[in-house]
Amino acid sequence: MKAGLKFNICNLETSYVSNDNICDLNDRIQNHIPDHLAYACHFWADHLQKAKFTPRVLSDIDDFLSQQLLFWLEVLSLVKEVHIASPALLSTADWAQVSASTKHSWTAMDANTFVTTFRYPITESVPHIYTSAVPFSPTESRISRQFRSHICHCVSIAVGTVTEWPTILNVIEGHTSAVRSVAFSPDGQQIVSGSDDQTTVQVWDAKTGEVAAGPFEGHTGGVTSVAFSPDGQQIVSGSYDQTVRVWDANTGEVAAGPFEGHTGPVMSVAFSPDGQQIVSGSDDQTVQVWDAKTGSYDRTVCVFVHGWLQNKNSELLFWLPPYYRRGLYAPNVIAVMGRHRTKLDFTTFVHGTSWTQCYSIPHQCDV
Repeated sequence: MKAGLKFNICNLETSYVSNDNICDLNDRIQNHIPDHLAYACHFWADHLQKAKFTPRVLSDIDDFLSQQLLFWLEVLSLVKEVHIASPALLSTADWAQVSASTKHSWTAMDANTFVTTFRYPITESVPHIYTSAVPFSPTESRISRQFRSHICHCVSIAVGTVTEWPTILNVIEGHTSAVRSVAFSPDGQQIVSGSDDQTTVQVWDAKTGEVAAGPFEGHTGGVTSVAFSPDGQQIVSGSYDQTVRVWDANTGEVAAGPFEGHTGPVMSVAFSPDGQQIVSGSDDQTVQVWDAKTGSYDRTVCVFVHGWLQNKNSELLFWLPPYYRRGLYAPNVIAVMGRHRTKLDFTTFVHGTSWTQCYSIPHQCDV
């Protein structure tokens, strides 16, 4: 790579157009990025993980991070492989840390932050690695200090300069409308999101922000709630279309559903700890529990409607005054957090056609 990488490797004439709009880009790649260079750009980090630490190897890594990094990103941008940059830099940081080179580990981590922050301009247009990404990097970042002396005649920040990378680790973009729900996978490696847009459900790599799976399409309304199964293999989603769906988290194929039964938008969904059941809450004021595989009802629990607790057939069970509704334990709830807590005892509760048993002569009534 050291001999092959250079500034503007494909001789791009303008920064006005994206890579995709360069009509002869494939020819330029063929002429200026030989196969052995493309291979090295893709796999160098994999080879590094198998290399023993030596001063020579460390010197090569230092030269790459301080001199060739931007040129490498050019190649990845041109061949549509920017998604491998972050994993390569993170593995380099790990290798340097194990090799007791904290300086190079931090430099690789800073480079990774640079890539994740400016992933979109880097991916879409090679010139903007230099005209957008470096100029707008925080002034005290390692990337800025290393490369800003090479950058000139670009937009600069006159007021409001940012000196350090923001504490936000990543900004994931891709949805075209409001994102209603997000959740981490159990291992923390992926993020699922549900949106009002036509892509509805997407899975993202939590470190790089790249699309890991999706879009999962099937809902006919915006997705309001998403969650991973405990084993991370499935995703459940609830929607304004009043249905619940279960998806294969890796392929996006429908694993079960749609589960139909709610009469209003589904606002919240979750898997049970064993992954065998799904619970959903809706604007129709009901909570429904489903078999995660078949979608059959296990039970429906109704919430209060103007103070009335109703069953699944909207039949009146009892009316509770407001001062007892706050902090109320619902059936099967283990705990309620708050200053005021109310727990009801249903052991002698009569209702429906048995309601007349609630009144008797005092000595016959069990209190």
